[in-house]
Amino acid sequence: MASDTNVAPPTLPPPLMGDPLLGIEQIAQWVGVAQRTIRREIARSNFPPPDARIGRLLRWKMTTLALWLENQAPGGRNGK
Repeated sequence: MASDTNVAPPTLPPPLMGDPLLGIEQIAQWVGVAQRTIRREIARSNFPPPDARIGRLLRWKMTTLALWLENQAPGGRNGK
């Protein structure tokens, strides 16, 4: 995903219970993009692999996504 150099990555919401698993809809809401954008990035292999598969449903741990977003941000380990 292209990132705007003036926008900080979203911060983690307060912990709920453990490390919740998020679906595409929740991720899109959290990050502030359309679900289609998340699906496109998954198809392009520009998204971390899911932490769980439940049938055809993909789920990611919140910590997996937070680390990935941190690395995508300018000045992050792999940021551009």
